[in-house]
Amino acid sequence: MGFISRLKIAADCQLTNSLSFFSWLNSGRKRHRVVGTSMEPNFFDGDLVFTSPVDLATLEAGDVVVAKKDNHHWIKRVSSFGNNTVALSSDSPLDSKDSRHVGSFTGEQLLGRAFAVFTSDGTFRWVQKKL
Repeated sequence: MGFISRLKIAADCQLTNSLSFFSWLNSGRKRHRVVGTSMEPNFFDGDLVFTSPVDLATLEAGDVVVAKKDNHHWIKRVSSFGNNTVALSSDSPLDSKDSRHVGSFTGEQLLGRAFAVFTSDGTFRWVQKKL
């Protein structure tokens, strides 16, 4: 097998793996756009956050979630737990609103746990838990 044939096979494998990855990334998962500065320096305005379904019972402090309350979407970090609720906080608390202002969130209000982000400058990274 010649060099060009091996190169074509390698390119086909890479494309197949990339397509498989993006297929997995989009199956049952949702995308959310970051708006504002409340999660800086970890998430910036324009970043695209990918979430997977979440259950209140599986959350841990430090997880990043997307929630919906009063027709507003919130990308925040889990800070504490209450009676079937979760308090969410900003990574930049002096520059934002979070559970200190709008109260705790119920499990039904949680849209997903963030697991990956495409940054506004075009890079991909996994979401890290911060304690």
